[in-house]
Amino acid sequence: MMARAKGAVRAQNWLVFSNAGRLTLTAWLACAGPLVLKITELPLRLDAGRRGGRMRFMTDGFVMGPGEGERVSPAMTLKVGDKYSTAWSMFEVVDIGPGFDVGAHLHRNAEELFYVLEGQLDLLAFEPRVRTPGNWQSWESHTGATVARGGPGSMMYVPRGCPHAFANPGPGPARMIFLVSPSGHEHYQKELAELVAGTTGPLDAAIAELRARHDIDQLTPQVIPGRP
Repeated sequence: MMARAKGAVRAQNWLVFSNAGRLTLTAWLACAGPLVLKITELPLRLDAGRRGGRMRFMTDGFVMGPGEGERVSPAMTLKVGDKYSTAWSMFEVVDIGPGFDVGAHLHRNAEELFYVLEGQLDLLAFEPRVRTPGNWQSWESHTGATVARGGPGSMMYVPRGCPHAFANPGPGPARMIFLVSPSGHEHYQKELAELVAGTTGPLDAAIAELRARHDIDQLTPQVIPGRP
């Protein structure tokens, strides 16, 4: 019988590969006895949701109906967070009012997806020629890209370290789905909501400290209509 391919060994029902070689289909078919790959953990290192280089598996998933989830701020409902996933957190964001501007910012250890469901949003996801401290809507990238205006069905992907922002140009409110990888962004949103609700005076210093703890480098000011 043909021997196993060099670099492939069996160890407690795990199929292990070394850098010395790889298992071919012919060699696999010639192996004596069944080879079973356990799926309680991924044997490959994953970049997203890394905890010890592995991603845990849930036994079952779940289904949420419209409006269900954990309200983590007046406008944000958490659908999936680090309670269930190490890979990403997912939010539904509603009632993004005309004039709201999250401000240009970046994350060094997270990537994000934004999907517009209703209304319109100005969307930024590039490194500008110059990071001016004011209006990011006028920024232009080194390749000539400018800020996009996205309606329902528009999507924005933001890699790690990329300046990004969204703002509602009006005339009506907007709604979107927002995903962050790895998971855990809900903790920032909860702390921010508590801070805003419990503070009557200036918030700049407290919010700056909160952002620094949660991997947020703010490049231009956030604008909330009706709030100084």
